Amino acid sequence: MVAYPVYTEDFRRVCREHPEVALKLLAVVGRRLRLLVATVESVTSGSVRQRLAAALLEFRRAAGSERFLLPVTHEELAGRLGTVREVVSRNLSRFQAERILRIHRREITLRDREGLEREVQTEL
Repeated sequence: MVAYPVYTEDFRRVCREHPEVALKLLAVVGRRLRLLVATVESVTSGSVRQRLAAALLEFRRAAGSERFLLPVTHEELAGRLGTVREVVSRNLSRFQAERILRIHRREITLRDREGLEREVQTEL
């Protein structure tokens, strides 16, 4: 039998006495697990450029507009995409040079949403 620290029994007692705590905890763990699975799936398929294009389209969808504020830093975005900040910045600059989007500070304006969608579908 595994020896659990004393606080484990305290936690179990709280969960038995207050089942809503256990349910909320399960909901949080479930959300984090879904995010982790999505991240692993994303990182193992497609190029960084494709994953970045997909992330930008998701940000656009969440904002409901072709113009939106980047909701994360380049560093945070790189972490989500399984790369480093420099690669994210370089690919954003390339999208801008290709006139797919315009970047001003943290504001992104999609100029060619269809081009970005094609990028997501590009075969490796």
